[in-house]
Amino acid sequence: MKVLYSPEFSGHVFLGLNEENNHLMDSMVCDTMGLIGMLELRLGIHVENHPAHYRTVKYFKALSEYMKQHPDNALASSFKLSSLGTAEQALRWRDNLVLDKWQPDVKSSGNGRLDVLSGTEEFFDCPGMPDRLMMVLQYINKEKIDFFDNLEIELPCEMNLLHPAVKKLMVAIEKHGATITVRKWDKSDSLINRFMCDSFSINGKTVYADDLGGRISEHGKNGTPVEVPKGKNLLHLSHLLQSHTDAKIKLNKDDLSFLIYKFYDENAANEYFALKGEELNADVWINNSGKAMDNWLRMMGKPTMGSSMAEASPQLLQLFVLGIDMKKEPLNIQSLISWLYAPMQPLGTYFGSLLAETIIETGGYRNEKCQDMVNNFISGKYAIHDKEEDEKLTEQEIAKRNKKDEKARRLLVDTYLPSFDLSKDRQCSSTKLKVYLNSLGNWAKRRSHYLREKPDNEGWCSQLECLAQMCETFVLLIDSSDMGEQIDFRQVDSWVSTLYKGETFMQYGCQKGSLELIDSPSKMAAHSKRTVWMNFADGGTAHLDCDFLYPSEKEKIRKTLTIWEERKEQDYHQIMGILPFLMTDEQLILVITDYTGGEITPRHPVMVRLETQIANLDDFIVTPDLLNEKTENVRPVSNKNTTPQMAFNHAELLRWPGHLSPTSISSRVEYPLDFMMERMLSIVSTGPSSIKDVKTTKGIVAHAVIEKLFAPRDGKSCSTADEIEHRIREEFDEQVRAQIESCGAILYLPENRLDAELLKEQLRHCLDVLLEIIRENHLTVTGCEHLVTKDMGLLQNDKGWDMKGYIDMTLEDKNHHPVVFDFKWTSSKSYYRDLLTKNRSTQLELYRTMLGAEKHDLVERTAYFLMPEAHLYSKERFEGLHCSSLQPENQDNIVEQLRQSFFYRKKQLEDGIVEVGEKFPANMLNYYNDTEEMRLFPLNITDTGEQKDNIFSNYGLFK
Repeated sequence: MKVLYSPEFSGHVFLGLNEENNHLMDSMVCDTMGLIGMLELRLGIHVENHPAHYRTVKYFKALSEYMKQHPDNALASSFKLSSLGTAEQALRWRDNLVLDKWQPDVKSSGNGRLDVLSGTEEFFDCPGMPDRLMMVLQYINKEKIDFFDNLEIELPCEMNLLHPAVKKLMVAIEKHGATITVRKWDKSDSLINRFMCDSFSINGKTVYADDLGGRISEHGKNGTPVEVPKGKNLLHLSHLLQSHTDAKIKLNKDDLSFLIYKFYDENAANEYFALKGEELNADVWINNSGKAMDNWLRMMGKPTMGSSMAEASPQLLQLFVLGIDMKKEPLNIQSLISWLYAPMQPLGTYFGSLLAETIIETGGYRNEKCQDMVNNFISGKYAIHDKEEDEKLTEQEIAKRNKKDEKARRLLVDTYLPSFDLSKDRQCSSTKLKVYLNSLGNWAKRRSHYLREKPDNEGWCSQLECLAQMCETFVLLIDSSDMGEQIDFRQVDSWVSTLYKGETFMQYGCQKGSLELIDSPSKMAAHSKRTVWMNFADGGTAHLDCDFLYPSEKEKIRKTLTIWEERKEQDYHQIMGILPFLMTDEQLILVITDYTGGEITPRHPVMVRLETQIANLDDFIVTPDLLNEKTENVRPVSNKNTTPQMAFNHAELLRWPGHLSPTSISSRVEYPLDFMMERMLSIVSTGPSSIKDVKTTKGIVAHAVIEKLFAPRDGKSCSTADEIEHRIREEFDEQVRAQIESCGAILYLPENRLDAELLKEQLRHCLDVLLEIIRENHLTVTGCEHLVTKDMGLLQNDKGWDMKGYIDMTLEDKNHHPVVFDFKWTSSKSYYRDLLTKNRSTQLELYRTMLGAEKHDLVERTAYFLMPEAHLYSKERFEGLHCSSLQPENQDNIVEQLRQSFFYRKKQLEDGIVEVGEKFPANMLNYYNDTEEMRLFPLNITDTGEQKDNIFSNYGLFK
């Protein structure tokens, strides 16, 4: 059996198919943990493989026990600040030390960091990779037979460069019959590894590896570049990068074995190679950001190379942290919506999306509409059963099954959804949190097993398994702590921030016919004729073994530890980082960019060296220009002759709504495109992004609070000022809280807490002013959100009415004549005043007409009450300091004008024409030209003679 071993291996690896290696039937590629696992299997050693999260929690428990017995220690302050984070870091130190043959002194009473690690070992028993390596090594050294005689291990570099523990393992395996070989970097042996020999020649003269800088400088006096001998430039670059010389050389311009492709940014590079990459005939591509490349390939309909999302937190994995966030109070509405919109979740995506849309529509969760939907889910309204199976069951069996299913659905709701209880004590206990996590983890496991039986579900399964693992680990963490039944969410948030980290998940699989890809140069395991190294930048910084130790700590344990020699470790990382230079036979292309993510791209250390030591490097830099290579001449299109009338076909397919509202008829008349898109074509925004913003939500909450405090109660026909004053004094705080949870939950997001507090203060002032106006004008409140309907003769239906509206507040004066108030939460003081001054308040005039018809009495007064300004504006007279009477410019009957305008616009649509007047001169509009003659509702014209834009429009893109 042949093993290709590399400490850098993870995921996919490039193995060229050649005469020496034409199949992988008896071969494996592995990292250190994979090698240990294979050896354990051969030796008959069974060790339970614990994931990193599990070991962190076990070490957290052990460290907690040590902290109890030794409260004054070097890590006590850090543990108090971030207990799990400290345990995670301490475990990393501990594993590094164990790999270096560290022998903890559990009886030490010192106060240093090493003493804390030593003392914690007494309570920790969860072996990791270093422990398992030492166990395998001990087992091998006990045996005296050659049980590895059929094993061949190929190393990526000289054994002396590997970690001492790994080197010792290799020596032991070799003694027991295994064959240890070092990967050949050059088949012709013309490239000499400086770690395997003492010298090589340049221009026929011997240059010694230990004195490369001095020897080469003899050929380049006064900085004159040395001409390299004839042959491949790539070969000479390999010599250069393995040496310590600082002399300059000049490459052969006619040799294209080494090229650099330069682009403006990584997006341009990905687009170019996705379109033309196959023309390079490269055997292997190196790309540490294959995700972006695969996105381009997928858009172009080409086979994807296989990519993963590094440091990613997919929406499915977020069920863990979102669910924990949903247990807090006040409820985070965004977390709930995101949880329900997850691509998979225990309640089912169909019901989840319906409930999320209802929450978005109502602006909150704890309201009657959402509660009715949840109750319908429990009762089975959204359940789907197989009709053929139902036919085989009796009525009793169906009833029994339905009862069982209803019980299961109720358990799901109690487990996953927040309670509708509005009582003060709604804090989550540790038991409830563990029930949620255990249920979610079990669901993730079952779902993973189910999906694994179907093809192309590897990505989903890996996410579900990770989710289950995180849930199990967090339950163990709760059990390992002294939290008790009462949840401390500050502690929980600290744990989540440590435990919930980005993982690497597959994005696209490698498809047939794709290019060969690896994500790191150190994963190159065989020779390649042509190699393309994309994102050749930065290079990163390797963490040295035990670099966390202080000099005093190193001195203390130097005699017992076999720490990786720093120079050998640096040499190892250097060699692994330049493998493409050493293992490419014909051509290597480096791809560099000027910018990455809008910032200047940091240069790779090798690139810095090439720029310094290659005198004619510019001769090998290619700057592809995809636009100039693929552009075609096109005939320019001029839009100068556009008209405000847009013609369309199939007008007969338009469906008119069943009724209109006072706001929609105004939109229909002034902005017919907006009306057609929203009310007739139903092209509206959906999803979490459409949840109402803070400003709109304030108005909704203010309306709801006013309704609850001012509307008549207990069957009475009206509310007096004294009754309302008592309610405000006794119920205001509770009503604000209840209505925010019902229809304004966005205000309880952490970033909106100040807005919520400000709303409460402003609303209280507005209610006091509104009450004062009611009292001074001798009014009584007869209704809030009062439904009114009227047949305006606009649409044909069987309802008996075609206009419907909800009046914010209806009142009566002392003579029992009706009065209308409409509330607006706005920062503009002039908009609604101008509507009244110009006699364009269609909403109030329609309310006047509709309520007058219902009451059979003339509505003499209507008004806007603007919040948070707390001022009443009307065309009629109201008493009080907070009331203003405005004189309209005309006395037109705008209700009749609206009727005529509606029929005018309706005929246009039926003829397949929609008129868009914004940004056009008014005299170009047929509607404007016919306004006076046909007594239409006048358009709002700017000072420059154009129709004013609709500031509330969602369809500006089409205008």
